[in-house]
Amino acid sequence: MGPSHAPARGSIVARAVARAILGVVVLIAVLIALWPTGVRGATPAPSPEPVDPFPSVQTWIDRPIEAPPDAPAGGLVQVGVTLWSDRNHALWPVDGLVIKLYPAKGKAAPSAVKATSDVQGHIVAQLPIPRGGAGRVEIVTTGQECAADGTCHDTDIPLRISGTGPPPDAPPGDLVTAELLPITGDVVAGRPATIAVNLRPIGLWDNEAFPLPDRIELTGTLPGGGRIAAGQLRQDRPGPGQPYRGSIRFPDPGQITLGAAYIDGSGRTQPISGEIGPILVIGTATGGGTGGATGGATGGGGSPRPTSTAGGAAAPVAGSSTGDQGPPWIVLGAIAVLVLGLVLFLGEPLTRRFRDGGDGDRR
Repeated sequence: MGPSHAPARGSIVARAVARAILGVVVLIAVLIALWPTGVRGATPAPSPEPVDPFPSVQTWIDRPIEAPPDAPAGGLVQVGVTLWSDRNHALWPVDGLVIKLYPAKGKAAPSAVKATSDVQGHIVAQLPIPRGGAGRVEIVTTGQECAADGTCHDTDIPLRISGTGPPPDAPPGDLVTAELLPITGDVVAGRPATIAVNLRPIGLWDNEAFPLPDRIELTGTLPGGGRIAAGQLRQDRPGPGQPYRGSIRFPDPGQITLGAAYIDGSGRTQPISGEIGPILVIGTATGGGTGGATGGATGGGGSPRPTSTAGGAAAPVAGSSTGDQGPPWIVLGAIAVLVLGLVLFLGEPLTRRFRDGGDGDRR
């Protein structure tokens, strides 16, 4: 009996190539199976922990909670908060925030009250003291939190607390309001008129945390612009709540609008937002103006601060979802091209080997 023939070399190489191609296919299937779930979009990933929705806004508690340690539960304490946009460099108007007061001891539920805005960039609330005394303060807004199954619910998102006191980056003129006090008698053109103005901080700060200046500057302008008078007012007796008084001479009659400016210790001025007045300056009895004592000065109350859009820091907008993108088809396409190139590269040599092997057998 003749010797048995060894397997053709071409068959061995063909089987090796087939095993290599099968291994590549299995590798691709494993990559698809193990690709991160969030990328394939099979199951929505749970939302991360809530973060500050207004990252460019500084949140400052006006002062520590002032309540005796033995204050009974239910007693009220006042909390003020100032919001300053470091992106727009201005007070930030906001509505819908809730202030919470947590207990200093124990696990009682915190008291929560919706805050009201008394001036732009400042909110206040009267909060009941919870059982366990007055502890830390939290300012929250409402957002949504989603679970892994795609269901979402409303949740409280706390704002980042920057500290206690007035915002240090805010100019002093932005942190006060000016109010014109009633004027006695007529304001006559060409004669000194006594003007009194009250200056009030927008926050609940004491005089040590936010000292007021000993003098302010007052300017008068006509409708349409044109500064016609200026002067400085000083406190009669320096101290919190004391009005600023001084004499100003208005050279011409007309409806005058007043503007105030904060003067710091170095003598620099910082405009105080808003206008005060107006007042009516009448002509002198002997002049050729608007007549004698037929007019009067009107001491208007403090006008509200302008409602600019400064500081409207929008909550971060969630990025567009990439859940339907699936695996990286560019990578998989490159692998497929590699496999195809391997087959084409080895195809001709294998065919030649098969042909040569067959010829050898026939020989």
